[in-house]
Amino acid sequence: MGYRDAFAGLLDDVHPGWADVVHAYRTHQVGLDEMYESLLFGTGAMLKLIAHADAVEHAGGNAPLLTGYADHPAVQRLLGPVWTPIREVLDTTPTLLSLADFAAVDRAIQDCGRHIVAMWASLGVTGHLTEDDQLYVSVS
Repeated sequence: MGYRDAFAGLLDDVHPGWADVVHAYRTHQVGLDEMYESLLFGTGAMLKLIAHADAVEHAGGNAPLLTGYADHPAVQRLLGPVWTPIREVLDTTPTLLSLADFAAVDRAIQDCGRHIVAMWASLGVTGHLTEDDQLYVSVS
């Protein structure tokens, strides 16, 4: 099984899966830690998978990975708005960079994290750091 097949096989885990996990928390079927870890690790794993699969597609001269799945709600509502800005940074970045340029690209990729925050907010999950640097997560 290749990256593309693995990605396609996990789309329903993202949508409706992630919303189902949040709903399970709201209805006391899972705890906050389980819900948060599911979203955190699921988001990280899916973005890594997209990065690998998209790189293979790009290297093969094919259209970007998400193009082939644009009609799936997971791509439309969640993954597309997160991955597209990251892909735009990557598309405008040369392969070999100076240290200063690498730092600027690293900051640009980190800035894309706001799209992950927006994605989670669309699921009803928000968070912030408290005064003592602890993470406070709320679910609406």
